[in-house]
Amino acid sequence: TPHGVWYKAGIIWLLQENPNQLVPIGPNPPPATVGSSTEARGPLVEDRDGALWFVWDGSLRRLTHPERAVVGVPLPSHDITDAYSKADGLTGLPVTVLPDREGNVWIGTSAGLDRFSEPRLEALPQSSRDQKCLHPGSSVGIAPTGEVGSLWVTNADNLVCLYESGHWTPLLKQEVSCIFRADNGAVWFGGPKGLWRQQAGRVESVPLPVLGFPVQAMAMD
Repeated sequence: TPHGVWYKAGIIWLLQENPNQLVPIGPNPPPATVGSSTEARGPLVEDRDGALWFVWDGSLRRLTHPERAVVGVPLPSHDITDAYSKADGLTGLPVTVLPDREGNVWIGTSAGLDRFSEPRLEALPQSSRDQKCLHPGSSVGIAPTGEVGSLWVTNADNLVCLYESGHWTPLLKQEVSCIFRADNGAVWFGGPKGLWRQQAGRVESVPLPVLGFPVQAMAMD
């Protein structure tokens, strides 16, 4: 089963497992069945320079020149040599990846939030008061705020925090599965128990039409 999908210039990329491989295929691929495993993980994301980033085999991987791949020829994990793990400075096992428009690549791990800014990888400093937002054992999720250098961060304790200019601010104690920033600057958080809107420094609850199902995506027309 594919764990990540990415499309560009007529090529569909699949991050598959058993065996773990990255597969560039054409726009109309034939049906295929892949065995199950627990090693490969998505999503596939592209940075400002066109490189592909993803989580694989417990490490952060980077494919620097995806345009050189041959359609239909899988890339085994050992052929993707740009790999980063705790031994390289990550605070924990990588969980999610988010490139930003400034060229940084943010990594949410099992124990913190890291930033890859060429040519170095750095763990963001944490004080004792930051442990509420980031602490060992919390799987971190990240989303852009729309402002330079700031992020929304969620963790396994169902806490949403704002990281801005080196400071952490707890904002919402709810299970959140989706974050959306509207054109008017309002930020929407969705989860199985409701919707919440943050605007002008205030957070208000918005009831869901049907409870018990996590919000997967949000958009505004």
